[in-house]
Amino acid sequence: MEGIYSFLKENSDECQFSMTELMSHVNGNFVPHIKTVKVHLEAKYGEDILIIEKQKRNCVVCFRNTGFKILADKWYQEKKQNSHEERLRVIREAAAIIREDIRGVVYDKQNYPPSDEFVRDVEAAVPESLQVFLSTAIMKDKRGALDSRKKKCTSIAHAIIIAVRPRSFFSPLQIGVGTYLYKKFGSKNLINILSAMGFSAPYREVTIFENSCIHRPESEILENSFSQFVFHIADFNINTLDGRVTFHAMGGNSLCDSFHGY
Repeated sequence: MEGIYSFLKENSDECQFSMTELMSHVNGNFVPHIKTVKVHLEAKYGEDILIIEKQKRNCVVCFRNTGFKILADKWYQEKKQNSHEERLRVIREAAAIIREDIRGVVYDKQNYPPSDEFVRDVEAAVPESLQVFLSTAIMKDKRGALDSRKKKCTSIAHAIIIAVRPRSFFSPLQIGVGTYLYKKFGSKNLINILSAMGFSAPYREVTIFENSCIHRPESEILENSFSQFVFHIADFNINTLDGRVTFHAMGGNSLCDSFHGY
């Protein structure tokens, strides 16, 4: 267990680990059973750890930084007399609560959402406390264009979550932005610059997503279904000064009246 404890200590900035990842850091020839590892982790970390069993042998270990009980005790014990210091203390305590809520959520890092639902439920990934904070800060006493402000709240929330836990959360919203920028401008540097500022997924994440789209299982077309092939051409840079670096392409789709997709 010492190898697992050391690994968790070295990666204390992260809060979500798979049980397989932890088991790979067991030292020595003796490998304890997963149930034994669970018992030791719960005994050592207590309420600061969440062990969620998604499948029979696929567990996710999630850490929370602090406990609400500790925050409640400190709230009354460390009350400041100076109004300015008290305001800052309230903000720090609120930030600690929001950070704990972010670290307490288990996110799926193994699969991307379906293409037709890729950005449909991006708000669901945001903890309620963070939603309340951003909506209060951004949307209070505002009128008109509420949908636009809600999108800004969601975008900022995803940027905050990624900043808190960069290795255990990917944002479909930011991946979509990065993919669009890459298709539109083809610039790796542009994507990485915006990623460094929290506005887009990094270039590496964009390429991983594109590769996963290429290697996804093909749809299974049912027998006796009607299919029609539709093709169209696309021309780019057709009026260059020297007539070079032009691009002509043709692409097509198969349209079916019924199919069974994976």
